[in-house]
Amino acid sequence: MPEEWIRALVADFGSECRERLRVSDTEASISPPVVKLVETFGARWKLSPRLHPEYPLPEARVRPDYAVETSGRITGFLELKAPGHDVTPDGFTKRDREQWELMRRLPNVLYSNGHTWSLYRGGSRPLRTVRLDGDLYRSGSRLRTREADGAAFRDLLQDFLGWQPQPITTVGQLVASIAPLCQYLREEVLEQLALERRAPDGSRSQRRVPKPFTALAHHWSKVLFPSTDGQDPDHLFADRYTQTIAFALLLARIENVPLTGRNFGDVARELKAENTVMGRALQLLTETVDAEFARRIDTLVQVIDAVNWEAIRAQKPDAHVHLYENFLQKYDRELRKRSGTYYTPPRLAREMVRFTDAVLRTRLGCVEGFADEQVTIVDPAMGTGTFLSEIIDRVAEERSRRGEGFRGEAVEQLAGRLIGFERQMAAYAVAQMRITQTLREQVTDTQLGDLRLHLADTLADPYERATLFTFLPDGDPLVENTRKADWIKREQKVTVMISNPPDRERAEGEGGWVEKGREDDDRAPLLDDFRLGGRNGVHENKLKNLYVYFWRWATFKVFEQHRSESDRGIVAFISTAGFLSGPGFRGMRKYLRETCSEGWIIDLSPEGIQPPMRTRLFEGVQQPLAIAVFVRSRADTELAHIRYVALDGSTRDEKYAQFEALEPDSHQWRPVRQDVHAPCTPTPRGAWDTYPSLGDLLPWTLPGILPKRTWVYSPDSDTLRSRWRRLTTETDIAEKRALFRETQSRTVDRQVKPLPGAAQRRRSMLEAGPECPKPVLFAFRPFDRQWIIPDNRVLDRCSPELWENRAGGQIHIVEKHSGRFGDGPATLFTALMPDMDHFAGWGGGRVIPLLQKDGTSNVVPGLLQHLCNSYGGVPVTGEDLAAYIAAITAHPGFRSRFDDELTTNGVRVPLTGDVALWSEALHIGRKVIWASTFGERFVDPVVGRPGGARQVWATAQPEITYRRQVGGDELPERFVHDAEGLEIHFGQGVFGPVTQEVREYRVSGQNVLDGWLKRRTGPPSRRAVSQLDHIRPDRWLPAWSEELQHVLAVLWHLVALQPAQDELLESVLASPLVSVDELQRRNVLPVPHTARRSAPAPAQSDPIPGTEGIEAREPHAVRPLTAERDSSATAPKPGLRRNRKSDATQAPRKKRQDP
Repeated sequence: MPEEWIRALVADFGSECRERLRVSDTEASISPPVVKLVETFGARWKLSPRLHPEYPLPEARVRPDYAVETSGRITGFLELKAPGHDVTPDGFTKRDREQWELMRRLPNVLYSNGHTWSLYRGGSRPLRTVRLDGDLYRSGSRLRTREADGAAFRDLLQDFLGWQPQPITTVGQLVASIAPLCQYLREEVLEQLALERRAPDGSRSQRRVPKPFTALAHHWSKVLFPSTDGQDPDHLFADRYTQTIAFALLLARIENVPLTGRNFGDVARELKAENTVMGRALQLLTETVDAEFARRIDTLVQVIDAVNWEAIRAQKPDAHVHLYENFLQKYDRELRKRSGTYYTPPRLAREMVRFTDAVLRTRLGCVEGFADEQVTIVDPAMGTGTFLSEIIDRVAEERSRRGEGFRGEAVEQLAGRLIGFERQMAAYAVAQMRITQTLREQVTDTQLGDLRLHLADTLADPYERATLFTFLPDGDPLVENTRKADWIKREQKVTVMISNPPDRERAEGEGGWVEKGREDDDRAPLLDDFRLGGRNGVHENKLKNLYVYFWRWATFKVFEQHRSESDRGIVAFISTAGFLSGPGFRGMRKYLRETCSEGWIIDLSPEGIQPPMRTRLFEGVQQPLAIAVFVRSRADTELAHIRYVALDGSTRDEKYAQFEALEPDSHQWRPVRQDVHAPCTPTPRGAWDTYPSLGDLLPWTLPGILPKRTWVYSPDSDTLRSRWRRLTTETDIAEKRALFRETQSRTVDRQVKPLPGAAQRRRSMLEAGPECPKPVLFAFRPFDRQWIIPDNRVLDRCSPELWENRAGGQIHIVEKHSGRFGDGPATLFTALMPDMDHFAGWGGGRVIPLLQKDGTSNVVPGLLQHLCNSYGGVPVTGEDLAAYIAAITAHPGFRSRFDDELTTNGVRVPLTGDVALWSEALHIGRKVIWASTFGERFVDPVVGRPGGARQVWATAQPEITYRRQVGGDELPERFVHDAEGLEIHFGQGVFGPVTQEVREYRVSGQNVLDGWLKRRTGPPSRRAVSQLDHIRPDRWLPAWSEELQHVLAVLWHLVALQPAQDELLESVLASPLVSVDELQRRNVLPVPHTARRSAPAPAQSDPIPGTEGIEAREPHAVRPLTAERDSSATAPKPGLRRNRKSDATQAPRKKRQDP
């Protein structure tokens, strides 16, 4: 028998529900009985529960129906559904599911429809579910618990009302506990703002409706988010508000300030005693919060109060190092990415501090290094305080070698010379935690307040009246903090600037006065010193990056601001490595060379973009990184002497070991190029710089297609038609926008001009019908031909000149010119329009069309004639040059041979002066392009290059056959290679023969076959954020089998050609070469400015009489050799080839088939 009181409680509940449901069957009908049941049950167990109802507004999508208070604290939340409605996520409607996605972040939630009760503890499945026996509409007092003793129902309610946060003793538990609660609180703040926005202001005679969050968002906007990056201000406020509250509470907990059961004002006052800024911020952000909203924060307070920081540090002494970074990874990955938040590993910061200390001693005469009393240090983006903590430790350790008594005194003397700026409040709070702990470990009397740590925007103009905290009176701690920061930026002489500044591209408008200059000041913005007065064109858009703004501010502060008194100092930054060689940073490199005395470049990622995880010093960063240390030690008129070293270890530990052995004068350093604009990469050991660059030989370049939405391309065209139909038939405008994935330049209602050649007018997607424009093939990734929707309304950057120039016979050469690339060929060739990331899948690249708009070759003027002259009159065409480039560069041997030289971005081409080698290269290169274009270009059946992909397959011997079919319902996600049987298996499917070399063929280090299959059968990519991306085949398509056979044949041909290409390359490098100097003497180089643009397409109208035959461009000075003229050709005469080991000549080779 059940306990009598439980039976009576459930019977009373049933009776009251039956009576109320006779009037209405909504959730409101069962609310009073549920409240009565829960409160009565809690009273029985002396828990004294109170259920606080939330706003009953239909537009409130976040809030549960009740917050449950037990013994003076919020222990959980109760959400009711109408009788008969499902209380499990599988059965939720759209609105309920949206609410559930937020509610599941709470640690204790009870869902009930009166009959079914489900208890959730932060997961997607219920911890307990209990169903009552009977029907709410009819059972009345006969409603029972299903168990004989009612224990299950009793235990569920007891668990719910008796919830206590579990002790938190690890960083993982801490992040996993607070990140979901912060996500939930962020939505609560957003909803509160929305409710206040809809509330009327009221007339003067009426009482105004309080709008505390609206006022907070207005006053704190510049404090919590100095720049919006185009994001919604309400979302930004809600996010920063939540983070600030959470980390201020965490800071208080670490300082042993009790939290539970106390009001925020008391906590803030106690926190202010040691952490003035964060204590005052917590006070201001919570003093206007009403009791109802305080209940929503209460769960977060209780969870943070359960943190055992000493236990956490006992397991992980550097727990605070990655605390904020790990929090952001769990809380909001996109926010982490947007903010450029990747904090410096302590070991790396320690070595960077050690190296900078050595530069201080050896170059600036500061014999005590950082401990020298004349050295002032600033970290302008201190994040979680890693660098400042490491400097404290280093100074303490160095001085303690003369006796432990010096340890504390050294830190005391250092404190006033350590300055840190940080504009993110949560990171600032973690920095205070960390530095406080560092000071305690050094057994010093120095307090956190002795250091000069400021909540400040480094890039804000210090000469203007501070716009932060204008709503606070003079003398307020936050106002004083800002004033002191501005004084430092104006007046403080700085010796060392050391940091890992945030990295975010397209940060225009976020550089403050560094980027835009000052109002009422005629002087140019500081950033102009990194520009070249417009001579660098669109490349200078790369300067619109946060880390560049920090570089310019730091160099001004250290080297220029106090030049009349002292311009000696050091800037030591970790940043992405793009500035070392990128064309957009030529002005920045010029400034550093002309301003500084010496520089050291420590390449942390010589592997290039997306290095293997085992070698990354920043595990979450895929971009190449470098440490740059620049010193100005005297007023030099000479350019800075810059050195370079690459940490090329095969593991993270090997790289650290190499760094630990580095000193400013170590023998490992290599000199870098000395030209004022040249890349800060090592001077090549060989003749690399004497070879002309690919971009000079073929000077007109274009970007690939960048749709900025992944649903517009697919391996099959029917999928694109289905996606288009789904989008265009959607009637809900909000849903249509979400499906479309709007960007700044493409929205569903924005009218866009059509692609070149289309006859339509400007149109928007709202005018689009259900019939999809006929998809066209394009080159998505290496040897992966996919379909794309040819409609400019869905393509952010369509690269219109690519579409305009789709001439018959066009060949596109793709080069990864703006960054390093991994193993594989250095160039790719395709007959189709390429994607922006065609070469490597990330990081862009450039497309070099062989033909210009007028059908002529895209070759630097004069080059073809000069080569013709050099080869004794042998005609040379643009197609010949493309074939030569393919033979020399389109194979892994080129990448291996010039691995060191390719640390400088951009491919250079050794041009042979030997006519026989030139002829041999044409035979090889034509076949490379023929295979790469699937038999679409350089077709010549006589020499073994029949047209079409099927013929590429037929000429691969032995034939690669489809030996066993893929299962009808299969969608295999990986290839398995049988090395003995020379087969690849995928599901039930089998192809063979497939050699190991074909199976392992790579481009930029990425396996071609694996990528090809993953893009068809694997999960959608991380970039796929629209529901349209999930419209895709659910089984293997027959067309893919034939396409795979063709891809395997292409790779077979390319692998077969590699030995001949390797041998050719070595022969060319040993032959006389056509150098850059020679081309400059012949006025072929430098490239004329006009050659960087395409010759215009021929006009459709009739030419002006008398102008027929006139070339669009003036002829080049290089003229054909004549019998009367003395040739200056550098190569032997045609038909003769000089032996590289003797002066004997050889007879010309017989014409032969292509290899």
